[in-house]
This record gives sequence, C-alpha cells and structure tokens, in this order.
Amino acid sequence: MKRLILTFILLIPVVFFAQERKIKYIGGGISIYGNTDADALEISISPEVGIYVSKHVSIGIVLTHSSYTYKEPSESFQTSSLNSMSAYCRYYFSDMSPFNFFADFSAACATTDSLYQKILNLNRNKNGVEIGIKPGFSFALTDNIKLISRIGFLGYRKDYMNKSSVIGFGANLNDLSFGIIWSL
Repeated sequence: MKRLILTFILLIPVVFFAQERKIKYIGGGISIYGNTDADALEISISPEVGIYVSKHVSIGIVLTHSSYTYKEPSESFQTSSLNSMSAYCRYYFSDMSPFNFFADFSAACATTDSLYQKILNLNRNKNGVEIGIKPGFSFALTDNIKLISRIGFLGYRKDYMNKSSVIGFGANLNDLSFGIIWSL
C-alpha cells in the first residue's frame, strides 16, 4: 500500500503538467472473467488519463480495481479486491491512419487484501511491482476516439496482480487488454 501511495504522490506533477497542455485524453477498459465450474467471477475496471507530449509520445496513468467473487464450499460467497496503479510513457512508432503501433514503457505497483490471496491459494506478498514494455496498437474510429490493445509484456514483474515473478517476455491472455481512449 505504501508503494501505491508513493507512486501516486510522485505522479502528481504529471497531472499538473497535463492541465497546461491542450491535447488530453481519457479512457480505459473493463474486463469480466467468469468460471462457472468454480462459481467465480472477476470484474476489473481500468480508467486511464494522459496527455500528448508530442506527435509520437504521450504519458499517462492507469488505475485498476479488480473485484473477485468466489463461492466457498460452505455455499457462502466471498468477495475480495485488488488495486493497482501504472504510469506509462507511450511511444507511437508510425503514423499510419487509422492504425498505429505503440509501446508503453511502464512502471506499476499493486496491492491486494489477504482474502484474495487465500481464495487463489497464493503464498505471495500482498504488494507487487512491474517495470517493462507493453507493445500494442491503436485503431482510430474518429479523430477523437481510438480503440487500443496491449499485447504481452517484456520486463520485470514481482508478484504483480498475483502473477508470478518473472524477468523476460510473456504473451498470454492475462497480458492482453482492450480499451478505448477519447481525446479532449
């Protein structure tokens, strides 16, 4: 939790810098995962805010809240939560309309409650970190609205979002995300 608060405090200048820039964007994503065999449901909401520093570079913040509901053998439902915050610098490699390829250079921290650890049978730290690159692409629907997708992860991850600790490249469904951003 301390890391999450410290990261938030360190990113406050980004918000003030964004107020001086004219081109800003907001957006985010939502994901729903259900497992009928285990009577489990996970819902994640990830709002995003950022600014364009130049034609090819933007910086932003993504906050994620995940809620996990699981049915205990005693027929009672348990709910747990997981929170994370990520700051990124996005570099757009090309200017092909309407497609654009990018890489998010990001640093993130996450925290969870102990019930989430118990439900998933994890013996890990409640706090985790991630530093690395997330490749992706965007598709412009209009001049102001873009669909974005991040695919995979290359970097260092330690107990982040209850994933194992790794150094290297990973490309699985856990590292696949879809969202939308709206330029103001």
